[in-house]
Amino acid sequence: MNTDASSLDLNTLLQQAIQLFENGSYSQSEAAFQQLHQAKSSFLSTLYLAQLAQLRQEGAYWINPLEEALTQHRDSADGYYILGHSYQQNRQLPQAAQAFYLALNWRLQNQLIDPVGATPSQHKPQQHTLSAEALPLLLKTLTGLKQVGLHAFPTAGTLLGLERTGQLLPNDKDVDIGIDWSQMGAAINHLTAEGWQEEGASYGMINPRCFRHPSSLVLDLCGYATEQTTGETISGLWMPDIPFDWNRITRFPAIQLIRKQSAFGVIWYPRQPEQLLEALYGTDWQTPDAHFDTIVCAPNLLKDS
Repeated sequence: MNTDASSLDLNTLLQQAIQLFENGSYSQSEAAFQQLHQAKSSFLSTLYLAQLAQLRQEGAYWINPLEEALTQHRDSADGYYILGHSYQQNRQLPQAAQAFYLALNWRLQNQLIDPVGATPSQHKPQQHTLSAEALPLLLKTLTGLKQVGLHAFPTAGTLLGLERTGQLLPNDKDVDIGIDWSQMGAAINHLTAEGWQEEGASYGMINPRCFRHPSSLVLDLCGYATEQTTGETISGLWMPDIPFDWNRITRFPAIQLIRKQSAFGVIWYPRQPEQLLEALYGTDWQTPDAHFDTIVCAPNLLKDS
């Protein structure tokens, strides 16, 4: 009876831990999974604890436990997916790519959704809608950045919405501000002083940097740099401590800024926004396309990486 009661208690704790995870109560969920793992380690608890560590950019700690667990669970798509993220956070990008290939391979073979490894970002996909306060806060932020001498401007999806309709894209999840790479540090200091807090350590990236406002609005601060050998303007998704050409690098025409009056003061704005948008979204940038994924579809990617 004692064994049955203990099993029942562990099963109850497991369900509670999973529910906390699904609700986004990650600290409480991690404490519960740690208790389970100490009582009886399992593949399931390893997967969840690895994901919870990844939220703090500490996924590298779980590489060895995941590798060992996958020797017994070789067909787990989610196991390889989570391992790939741990490799990525440890800057082992070739190993990460291989793990992601294996995850995709097993997912396609199984044709089933593995119930045990949903990552926080994937569980219960949400429809993002920016609040009515998002545009005023964006304009106030751009005005403030300009007032302290920083050349910040709307970019990416934010610029796309402003040019299409004069508003932000209704289904966007954040706002995007461009900044000269040389001013990135100063811009971060200004945003922090204004109450913005870095979100998830910017997911291990040095570009863009991600911030959340007390109002819950999320901002991506996208750096634009001049490539030293070609003189071209580049941006993209950049990680530290890896060969630079491993990054996702995008090429843009030279960006010239003009002063533009907004409802909350003067801001910087691209002189030729259509050039920036065509580089990132293609010649049909004015036509909405629900299937366009900028990360992989942008025509200005320098190469696959």
